[in-house]
Amino acid sequence: AYALIAPVIGFFLLDFLIWQKVKKKKEEIVRYFPETVDLLHMCINAGADLISAIKWIIEKSSSNPFVEQLGVVISEVQVGKPRADALRDMAKKLQLSDISSFVRVIVQAERMGTPVEEAFENLSDDTRDRRFQNGERYAIKASLKILFPLVFCILPAIMIIVAGPIIIKFSQGDMLTSSF
Repeated sequence: AYALIAPVIGFFLLDFLIWQKVKKKKEEIVRYFPETVDLLHMCINAGADLISAIKWIIEKSSSNPFVEQLGVVISEVQVGKPRADALRDMAKKLQLSDISSFVRVIVQAERMGTPVEEAFENLSDDTRDRRFQNGERYAIKASLKILFPLVFCILPAIMIIVAGPIIIKFSQGDMLTSSF
C-alpha cells in the first residue's frame, strides 16, 4: 500500500512546494517592482538610456528577484536578442500584470518614438499609487482580521475584570442592602 501511496504523495508534494516557491518569488517581485521602477525613472531622468539604467541598477542596488529578471533581459540583449523581445519574454515568463504593463509601456514608447523618460514618469507615478492603494487594502484587511480576537478573546476578559466584582457583590446580596 505504501508503494502505491508514496509516489502519489511525493508527486503532489513536490508540485505544491514548487508552486509555493513560485508564488513567493512573484510576491517578492511585486513588492520590489515600484522601487525598481522609481530607480529606473531617476536614472533615465539623469540622462541614461534604458539599457545603461538597467545595468546601473543591477550593479548598484541590492539583489532582488525583479533585478535578477532584469539581469536576464540584459544578458539576452547582449547576446543579440532585440530589447522588445527580451522584455516581452520576461513578461510572458512572470505572468504578472504589473510587469506586463511595464513592458507594454516601454515597447510602445519605443515603437511610437515618444521619449522613454515621459513614459517612465507616468509609469512610476502609477506604480507608486498602486503601491499606496495596496497598503490601504492590507490595512483594511488587518482591521477586519483583528476584530475576531478582540470580540472573542479580549472583550470577555475585560468584562470579567470589570463586571466580575459587581456580579459577585450582587449575587451575595451586598448590592441590595448597601444601596439603601
